[in-house]
Amino acid sequence: MGKLKILRFICCPNLQSVPPLNSASLAELNLSHCDSLESFPLVVSGFLGELKILRVIGCGKIKLIPSLVLPSLEELDLSDCTSLESFSHTVDGFGDKLKTMSFRGCVELRSIPPLKLDSLEKLDLSGCQNLVSISPLKLDSLKILDLSNCYKLESFPIVVDGLLDKLKFLNIENCIMLRNIPRLRLLSLEHFNLSHCYSLESFPEILGDMRNIPELLLDETSIKELPFPFQNLTRPQTFVPCNCGYSCIPNRASLMSTMAELTIQAEEKVSPIQSSHVKYICVMYCKLSDEYLSKTLLLFANVKELHLTNNEFTIIPKSIENCHFLWKLLLDDCTELKEIKGIPPCLRELSALNCILTSACKSKLLNQVMIYFYL
Repeated sequence: MGKLKILRFICCPNLQSVPPLNSASLAELNLSHCDSLESFPLVVSGFLGELKILRVIGCGKIKLIPSLVLPSLEELDLSDCTSLESFSHTVDGFGDKLKTMSFRGCVELRSIPPLKLDSLEKLDLSGCQNLVSISPLKLDSLKILDLSNCYKLESFPIVVDGLLDKLKFLNIENCIMLRNIPRLRLLSLEHFNLSHCYSLESFPEILGDMRNIPELLLDETSIKELPFPFQNLTRPQTFVPCNCGYSCIPNRASLMSTMAELTIQAEEKVSPIQSSHVKYICVMYCKLSDEYLSKTLLLFANVKELHLTNNEFTIIPKSIENCHFLWKLLLDDCTELKEIKGIPPCLRELSALNCILTSACKSKLLNQVMIYFYL
């Protein structure tokens, strides 16, 4: 086997062990979905100096990973090893080439060692339901960090110097015990998901500008304020989905001071920030007052779609007529809504399902032409 480069045992349900390997040329080892495999230590306990890819996915009986000496490793994937509890001594033997590390769905994993891997670009710990804490990180090249569905995670890992300058994707969705996030520097961030972090009460302090972010998701959080330090943020044309059924909308605007999408689902008010570049707003499950709504609409004169489902205001103010480009207005399940005083000149679609509008208001709406109503 001295010249063997690829060794794959995939979906071998009766395979319980693999003899020690000592191949200087082996570049890929794949033992995925071997349901009976129990002994990981004998598999790579030797020196595999050229190994680039190690995949042990869905091996539900493996509990521990031994120390590994893999200086050329580029990808380590232990996803869905549902009995894996620890790999505390694994990282010592990694070199400076490791780019991807995934422990997705390792539901029994309780801790990971400090990671100082300058080459790592993707770290996936999603679905590690028993992971309580994460040791300090120094990941200067990291682009993707997924901590979603880590239900017991109480604190965000400390980032050395707070620098994640190359990070583009940060997902903390469904970290229901997470209480705080330290100050971070996220110059390259494009996707930030904090949805369903019920214990998170404050938005993290951001060092520097976030120039590229097109999407921020805060569905069902306890965040009371959005102290965005965003200035002069720009973004390219992007297609972004909406959580309330909206499909996609292109635009070339920027965020906040030039924000193109605002998607918030919470029981708190949204701080209005004036912007002529906003094209799409989605504010769900908020306790917006009539006065607040009236003032807010004046700040977004160029908005094209306005989704205000499940809110508690009683009147759509006449100031909405100043939204000259608004063509779609969603008011579904606004059960306190009684009257719509103004109709934007370009409105083509209005949905007010489960709203108790007055008869006079309904008549006025039905007399409008070229509008699709859902009442």
